Amino acid sequence: MVDMGYDIISFREIDPIFGTMEDMKNLIREAHKMDLLVVMDFVVNHVSDQSEWFQRSVKREEPYTDYFIWHGGKEINETLKVEPNNWASFFSPSAWKWNENRKEYYFHQFSEHQPDLNLRNVKVRYEIEEVLRFWLDLGVDGFRVDAIAYLFEAAHLLDEPVINSHRDGFRWFALDHIYTVHQPENLDILHRWREILDGYAKLDNKTRLLSVEDVFSAKHLIPYFGNETFSMAHIPFYFTLVYQDHTANATKLDYIIHDFFDRVPKNHLPNMMLESHDYYRVSTRFGADAVDAFNMLRLLLPGSTCIYYGGEIGLEDSMIRNDQRTDFLNPQYDSRDKCRGPMPWDDTNNGGFTTNKKPWVPLSSKYWFC
Repeated sequence: MVDMGYDIISFREIDPIFGTMEDMKNLIREAHKMDLLVVMDFVVNHVSDQSEWFQRSVKREEPYTDYFIWHGGKEINETLKVEPNNWASFFSPSAWKWNENRKEYYFHQFSEHQPDLNLRNVKVRYEIEEVLRFWLDLGVDGFRVDAIAYLFEAAHLLDEPVINSHRDGFRWFALDHIYTVHQPENLDILHRWREILDGYAKLDNKTRLLSVEDVFSAKHLIPYFGNETFSMAHIPFYFTLVYQDHTANATKLDYIIHDFFDRVPKNHLPNMMLESHDYYRVSTRFGADAVDAFNMLRLLLPGSTCIYYGGEIGLEDSMIRNDQRTDFLNPQYDSRDKCRGPMPWDDTNNGGFTTNKKPWVPLSSKYWFC
């Protein structure tokens, strides 16, 4: 794995480091006995470059030839080709990577090891729908769609406007992403997935949850709610507060909250995310003394209360040495391992999280104060 499982090799298998399919079935069964629901991450913007789909697409084997976004490149002269346009990846300067075997560039919004699926291909869309049905048939109660904003790109492949100089050499922030983010087709495919989930709900009168992750502003998030005739997500997660720290004053926090809550359509559930697995925890960003205030805020605001594990006890980020790091995906950013430390359950060794000599990444050094 190059991105903690967000580089999927097979949509219908469990990575052995996490267990087996039988373990997954047992988890669903035992959770349901306790009236708990199991919601899965649904990562469909991209797959791993080690996946069978991509490997066969490289070889132009049907039906996989156009499962991904390929381009021969822009010809400079008879011997030189360059990327088709200036589109940038979130993890590298260019969103295009040359594949020597196929002699073409492939598109990747994220890591070069995570080629984007071509969701304009009806065969790919059918494959994804079958993945939904596979897990629904297994008993999963819903999905959280990852990276919903990035699913489609403009087919014309025009350059995106440059809006500022490269910030610290990070080209992604230099562009206005009018062709690679929030394309209208994102809403259509989300509606189709909602139809599938609602079809299962009609069979047993049990809602199958559809939620989406979009880290952009409130105005971009609101359309994912849909309307009475075009249903989409039950819960579009609002992340703007996740990226605030102690420098944000009350006026700014008030604006962020109202910017979303005042836009939420009638009869829909708002929410407010304070932490995620990609950024520093509240206690690290604002200080331990602020944890209770933020927990009260998320509980008292209208709508769904969403808590990233550890947030309820004020867990701080782990201290990660470079030799302990597992997240190397974007060297321009701090390791995301820090906010992914194990959940402490008691004051025993390793916080009672594991009987192993050491956990996969260290616990927060202050876990006994939580």
